[in-house]
Amino acid sequence: MKKPLILMILLLSTTAYASSAGSYSTNLLLWLALIYAVAIFARASDKIGQPNVLGQLIFGVVISAIASFSIFGLTNITHNDTLSFFAELGSIFLLLEIGLESSLKDISSAGKHAVIVAVIGVLVPFVLGFFIVVPYILNSHNTNLQLFIGSMLAVTSTGISVSVFKELNMLKNQACKIVLAASVIDDILGLVLLSITTGLTLEGTINPSSIGINIINVALFFLISIAFGIYILPTIIRFLSKVNSNSDTIILIIIVFCFSLSYIAGQIGLAFIIGAFLAGLMLSPQLFKQFQQIKGKKHFLENDHQLEYLVAPYGKIFTPIFFIYAGMQVDILNTFNYSTVKIAILISFIAIIGKVVAGIFLPKNINKWLVGFGMVPRGEIGLIFAIAGLQLKIINHELFAALLLMIIITSIITPIVLTALTKREMRRES
Repeated sequence: MKKPLILMILLLSTTAYASSAGSYSTNLLLWLALIYAVAIFARASDKIGQPNVLGQLIFGVVISAIASFSIFGLTNITHNDTLSFFAELGSIFLLLEIGLESSLKDISSAGKHAVIVAVIGVLVPFVLGFFIVVPYILNSHNTNLQLFIGSMLAVTSTGISVSVFKELNMLKNQACKIVLAASVIDDILGLVLLSITTGLTLEGTINPSSIGINIINVALFFLISIAFGIYILPTIIRFLSKVNSNSDTIILIIIVFCFSLSYIAGQIGLAFIIGAFLAGLMLSPQLFKQFQQIKGKKHFLENDHQLEYLVAPYGKIFTPIFFIYAGMQVDILNTFNYSTVKIAILISFIAIIGKVVAGIFLPKNINKWLVGFGMVPRGEIGLIFAIAGLQLKIINHELFAALLLMIIITSIITPIVLTALTKREMRRES
């Protein structure tokens, strides 16, 4: 433990020097070195039976707290565009990897249950936000604020829960499949709710045509992506693999397709990670099958899961940045006052309850608690909503700080509870 501690002190000291004397690129390299050093420390969460995600989030909050005092030259690290982009890459590679380990057939098999979970997981938090949070906690009857808070509580972050399921080897569990599918549906419904709120705020009225266009864009995105993955992508893979069938070509195909779908998802208002996850789903069954159809060519891929192994190194590089940077967005010291903390705790309680009940109608053979708590974190999706609310002047900076605390509370509680529930289910099955 002494060596990593000495390394951390040296990195902090060097960062302080570079921030005052070095170029932006030099500072960025040292900040990345610091983040990866923190990721090493975060692995200690395994010692207390918790996933690495939890340690990374908490250490991110600690870095933010240190930065508040302008110690070690960390003032500019918490809100850095380049680090933010790297963090987005981390979430993209995480969901790409999850998609590669899944299959469209498995996800569609959870369809009925996922729709029920998604609808309840959107409706209940929205109603609680609209009729409870704003009138009684925020003491306001502003319709735009009620719509906004209800919409924000309705969304779900896919990355955090799925990352925990992945660490616990639970991706094939039916509860995880339902959470994956339901969170995608939640993101779509959240987009519609956000467009309604934005329309009311900017135009003073709901614009049905704008909402309709958003729904059509989302539907076309999914239909065209699936059609491309089934009918066109195999031909491209067959052609490229005849030219060059080594692993570098495969990785490039995966990344090009992933980034393209992520870009399109972002353009129509969805989270980038939805495009990345969909790319993984499309690639997972297709690459292996098409390589096997190349006559007379023996390929090194022995099963579909080896595709995930090709992408895994990229996730290991970028994913820690995603979770640590997410924690760094909470300026816990500057927002730590009685009013803000009280509001954050009350909203967090309602945010958790609103999602936990999402699995209430699932059959007995599916762990309702795993599904419910899997839907709890708001993560990067909640952050997108909070920033939008601040930009539209629906919320002020104090409420923005409270919502950020709510996001981090739901993000930290989820890994703890999911780990406990999973271990209990494993003991029961054994």
